[in-house]
This record gives sequence, structure tokens and C-alpha cells, in this order.
Amino acid sequence: MPKHLSEEEIALEILGIFYGEVVHRGAKRRLDFDAIINTYFYVLEKAKKKDEMLEAMKIRVVMEEKRLLHQSPKEALQSIDSLKEKIPEKR
Repeated sequence: MPKHLSEEEIALEILGIFYGEVVHRGAKRRLDFDAIINTYFYVLEKAKKKDEMLEAMKIRVVMEEKRLLHQSPKEALQSIDSLKEKIPEKR
């Protein structure tokens, strides 16, 4: 999505994509207006916090990189393998 969109516009775009898929796949015959509004505000809140969340992730990545630099290659690979085990697999 273009960067010039506001958080509200981004939330509306995501909502349109989501509910477009719901209708296209026939998952629901009727869309509840309250569910649509609740979804919009949920996505809007996430969009507003995106910069904060990205900054927190950057800090964690830098900290992990620094920790790995002080380990032997074997220890670093073991650490990476243990981190991979904590990440849930996509289905």
C-alpha cells in the first residue's frame, strides 16, 4: 500500500480486502454491521501502533545480533535453532 495513505485509509483498505474475500468465498451469507465496524476499529488501532511495534522488533533484533556476535559459531547455530523452534509454523 502507498505510504501516503492515512491510518484510517489503510484500515479501510484492509477491511475491504478481508470482507471481499469473505463474500467471494461464501463463508458467510450475511455480514453483520457491528462485526464490520469492530473489525475496522481493530485494524485501525493496529495501523496506528505499527511504528511502535516495528521499533520494538528492531530493538529485539539488534539485541539478539549483539548476543550472537559474542558466541562461537557452534553456539550461535544452536541459539538460532532454539529460536526457530519457538516460531509457530504456518499452516
